[in-house]
Amino acid sequence: MLHADVSAIVARDTFGVKDEEVLQAIANHTLGRPGMSLLSCIVFLADSLESGRGNTPELEALRQTSYQNLYQAVWLTCDYSLKFLLLSHCLIHPRTIATRNWFLEKVKIRQLLAQRHKN
Repeated sequence: MLHADVSAIVARDTFGVKDEEVLQAIANHTLGRPGMSLLSCIVFLADSLESGRGNTPELEALRQTSYQNLYQAVWLTCDYSLKFLLLSHCLIHPRTIATRNWFLEKVKIRQLLAQRHKN
């Protein structure tokens, strides 16, 4: 889990990356973070859903969702990861849960606003 934060430090100190949004995307690519930028969401999803992770129907559905709604894709990808971690009896980092909850709330709020706008 530490490799994401360490990678951001290496990118900054060794490779001279100065763009804070890029450094945050690197740091957040495994656990996510509530309120991630769009770039961070894209990098998080690219890492989580890359083809080396398999081609299960659930992963394919998540990949399709990522093309349609980044926030929903982050939330559902966190759910997918949490299920895997629970079934594997692994420790769960609290940031994964915080990320999932933040994006779930944002999706719900957007859905409510869209419903109100329709009516």
